[in-house]
Amino acid sequence: MSDRIHRVVVSLTDAMHKVPISIRESLLDCEINILDKTTMLMRLKNGIDGFRSPRYYQQMQFDAVGYEDDRHVRSELNEMLVQMFRHHRHACLLRLTPRRAHNVKLMTRLLVSDVDKVMQKLPYHLEGINVEFHDLRKFDMINMLAIAHRINRRRDQQSRRNMQTTRDMFEWLHTEYNALRGRGTGDEFINVEFVLGDGFQKQHRINLAIFNIFDCNERSDIGNFFKELPTGRQRSSTLLTDCIKESFDSKRAIFTLVLCEMPLDKECAREMHKFLQLADMACMNIGISNKTDLQVKPLDSTLSLECQSKSSSTRSSESKYLRCCP
Repeated sequence: MSDRIHRVVVSLTDAMHKVPISIRESLLDCEINILDKTTMLMRLKNGIDGFRSPRYYQQMQFDAVGYEDDRHVRSELNEMLVQMFRHHRHACLLRLTPRRAHNVKLMTRLLVSDVDKVMQKLPYHLEGINVEFHDLRKFDMINMLAIAHRINRRRDQQSRRNMQTTRDMFEWLHTEYNALRGRGTGDEFINVEFVLGDGFQKQHRINLAIFNIFDCNERSDIGNFFKELPTGRQRSSTLLTDCIKESFDSKRAIFTLVLCEMPLDKECAREMHKFLQLADMACMNIGISNKTDLQVKPLDSTLSLECQSKSSSTRSSESKYLRCCP
């Protein structure tokens, strides 16, 4: 694994739940060909009539590409946790999808089982987990946890959940989060603060900002963000892009993983081409933006990666082509 702290991973997920291998491969063979752990080919569409060409493919290079359960894909998420807990570094996970699709399996693996595995190898113990959950709209951010309390007519309008163990996190993901995630209308911002103890009465507070960014094929803001990233200037912005831009600030050295999640089902052939083009552009432009600063630098553990809520009244606002034989 390279020293890049801003990484792009393409993860193919089985949206039809255990699709037979023969059917799954037939869905992919007409569109893409995974060459190795980091490289894929995607069949180009004819620029005149829109039909696929049997001879021309676009080569795409990522930090990792494969199925979500592949070891090298899972290791990218695991490495993010290692960077957080071992080096006391804040991190950001940008999960991009071409549709409004959640992945509780991914969240459970990352925030429960993977956290447990990483912590077992380190001289720290988990003292607590604090979670905030927001519905991130174009110009506003709604605290879904406070809304849940108002719905339940509770007096204490808590804006976050305080947990003691990963078992508590598991319960939250499969109860309250599972119920609330369907009520949002925008993207999701989940801020997870891990409180670590080292046995010497010193605490380390590490933040993981998780953004679930939906319907990426039907919007322009996220594409424009990655397109303009090398320039360091955003000609137009939304609350989402304002929130995530600091994750790519080389001065802060936040470990950022862009997870481009492509569901495999009967609709994937229609969505795949445009979505993978977005992933390819993100990977290339992140590389251009960071080519002079690839080394990982430790952060002070008191820093915090937080998305500040802004209202509409206060917010200022060359791919390589490869010719292949048939």
